[in-house]
Amino acid sequence: MAVQTFKEITRLRKSGQIEEAWNLGVTEVKAHPNDNYLKGSFFWVCYDYLKPIQEKIQARANTSSNYRPFDDELERINFLLDWVIWLNLPYGGFEYPRLMFLFRKNLEFFPKLVHMLAEGQENIFSDEDKQPFMGEHGELSSLMLGSARQLAKAWLDFGQEYSLDVDAVLRFLDISRNQCNDKKNKIWLDYDEAKCLIRAGRYDAARKFLIPVLKKKSRESWAWGALAASYMREDRDVAIKLFAEGISHARDEVFALKLLKGIAPLLASAGKTQEASMCLQRAVVCYEKNGWRLKQDIQTLTEQPWYDASCDTTKIKAFINSAKQGADQYLYGELSEKVGMVVNLHQSGQGCHIYIKAGVVISTPFAIFNGKKPKLVDYVSVKYTDDGQGMQPKIVEVTLPQDIPGVEHYEGDLRVAPGGFGFVDDTFIPPSLIKSEYAGLKVKVLRFQDINKTKNKLGWKAVTMELQN
Repeated sequence: MAVQTFKEITRLRKSGQIEEAWNLGVTEVKAHPNDNYLKGSFFWVCYDYLKPIQEKIQARANTSSNYRPFDDELERINFLLDWVIWLNLPYGGFEYPRLMFLFRKNLEFFPKLVHMLAEGQENIFSDEDKQPFMGEHGELSSLMLGSARQLAKAWLDFGQEYSLDVDAVLRFLDISRNQCNDKKNKIWLDYDEAKCLIRAGRYDAARKFLIPVLKKKSRESWAWGALAASYMREDRDVAIKLFAEGISHARDEVFALKLLKGIAPLLASAGKTQEASMCLQRAVVCYEKNGWRLKQDIQTLTEQPWYDASCDTTKIKAFINSAKQGADQYLYGELSEKVGMVVNLHQSGQGCHIYIKAGVVISTPFAIFNGKKPKLVDYVSVKYTDDGQGMQPKIVEVTLPQDIPGVEHYEGDLRVAPGGFGFVDDTFIPPSLIKSEYAGLKVKVLRFQDINKTKNKLGWKAVTMELQN
């Protein structure tokens, strides 16, 4: 009897008679609790009731970005999830992955689902669920990777409330890292794991995950903020330095809010109340400009006796630039520094060549530049490591002109060769600088000492050339 009933439940559901399918299913699964076919057909009835509730939440979130269910929605979803849990279906089918996909935007708000994921972990997902989705703009997270991130978010937001074990979360993050075939988004598993480890007070372990992330995202304020958070309880001065570095990378005031909130009480505890007030006031102004109500944690800080709302915030940029000095050593270790000059811009528009000293010219991507992109003949500060394999630039930024050995101006008559290049005495003039009307005339060049690859020895090469009046 029960074997045929599961087909009837499925028929009723697919024909739109969902209430009839529900009534029949409730009766039959109670009467035959060990029939997995019957329970499987009833699961999809539960799913079809869950789906429109989630679609309603999704539609609301499209304008508000808030995926939190209303109380009546939460009550209804929990009722249906209780049935799913009671069914106790075996892993390996389509049921649990479909459930995780349905709640992929807001799983953290449903403790029943969170515990289901924490307990089932990799057993829930098939090989297909470990493949990334390909979207219009490239690779999107696989279902397994996205679910692992949701579990981490659930622990960070509600771990104590849900009685969720952090080690279960860390275990699933590690399993997902090893099993998922994502290429682009695995970095976020490391970031999530670091945040969980910081919350759990395991700071050294957190930094082992954070440092590689930050090396890839060294121009992102949130990445510096995470590293700063790992020092907040161990070394206040280092945390201040790292928060300041992060604030300097914030491309929008909104991106700086969390870091300003983090640095202000640290500065106050160090006796730097004016600096603390400047940082907090900057956050308050951002809220006011956007018409937002102050969050409770910001409001609480403004009520502290050290806060001075009348502080001079015009000095904050200079303070941040001073406070961040030395932050890079916590990412790269001790760095050496040299000043060089940009002698060539890549045709790709993605980088440049920098002259360091006679015979040493390094290719450098713009991605590691702090601040503005350089122009030809700009002077730049290069902070680098050298493990015996040559200079490895880590941080580069435009700086003030200064004397660099092997760089000089030189005057002489231009000789143009048949091959399109030229010379000013012993200085090679690349074809890109040649102007035929200058041939035989006195010119002034800015030149540097480069390796003449034909003769395998040092020679002079021009970067710029102009007619000498």
